[in-house]
Amino acid sequence: MKKLFAVSTIALMGAVAFAGDMTDLSFRFGVVKPTDSGVPTSQFTSFGLQHKVRAISSNENWNNFGELSVDFYGKGDYRSIPFLYNYVAYSNKSDFFLSLGAGVSFITRPDATGTESVGRFAYQVGLGYNLTKGENGSFVEAKFMGNGASELNGFGVFFGVRF
Repeated sequence: MKKLFAVSTIALMGAVAFAGDMTDLSFRFGVVKPTDSGVPTSQFTSFGLQHKVRAISSNENWNNFGELSVDFYGKGDYRSIPFLYNYVAYSNKSDFFLSLGAGVSFITRPDATGTESVGRFAYQVGLGYNLTKGENGSFVEAKFMGNGASELNGFGVFFGVRF
């Protein structure tokens, strides 16, 4: 699993290098509460990186971007590393932003024969609020982290910093 996280991180950093602008990098950390009652933990620890790679459109109300993200959340035998392409809309009239993402998640979970480590479809839907703006802006975000493995679905709350 550490290798999968390393590969995902390298892929994201490669995208960042091609984009050439490090000022649009975000780091977040928080907790994810699993929605499956069969998971033997009440919350997963989580952290992740996200980078703006493409401006999609802008108008007087919203600035829209394509962003790549890689996260980690898990505890014990349950772990997920989603690598997602996200559509993020930042409000020009307030400090809120919305995000929708889809991609692949590298998961580890117990199964009948031991432990399964495989790639699965993953998605996320989130709502965030910018606490501060500028060079080192901060934000809070609430997300639903969806996964092809239902044990790894969960609601997350995050605090983050933009560089």
